[in-house]
Amino acid sequence: MSRWWSGVAGALAVLVLGACSGTGMTPTVPTPVFDPLQDPEQVPVLLRQEIGEDVTVRRVSMTEYGFSAEVRDPKRPENLDDYRFYGGQWETEPVSVSQYDIDRLDRTTFRLGAVDWSVIPELERKALAGVDFEQEQVSVISVDRIEGQGPRIFIAVQGDRGTGTLVSDARGRNVEVRRN
Repeated sequence: MSRWWSGVAGALAVLVLGACSGTGMTPTVPTPVFDPLQDPEQVPVLLRQEIGEDVTVRRVSMTEYGFSAEVRDPKRPENLDDYRFYGGQWETEPVSVSQYDIDRLDRTTFRLGAVDWSVIPELERKALAGVDFEQEQVSVISVDRIEGQGPRIFIAVQGDRGTGTLVSDARGRNVEVRRN
């Protein structure tokens, strides 16, 4: 979560708690505007709304607070921009890309449509069941492409007694779960 959003959330919590004190009302704590871990199918929708239909990415990373995507500039395909959506707000900044990375972009980027975003919730359940830790939870989901392979879905799990990962192809097949 960005420092700005953390500050806003903290200020809102103080205001709500102050307003509710002595009134018998139960204070409420602000919740994230959008949780990509709960609704990953909205990630490509939001990216297309912000950028346009023809979106090519190198990586999409999702947490419960929002997501970021390294997007290839359709007008200048040697350029990448980091689009971040947290707290319902977009931020964008250029990504510094080496000539080595530029030479590999055709082999390390993919279109959003290459991923079946609807399989991610089931993969999250498989990841949690597969590592079987106490108090486990998904901490981050990343969709990327390793050179020479198709896009993949990577899910990181943290628990009280360890960490684990799930890796699958972009369609939710070839699933591998590991305890780290």
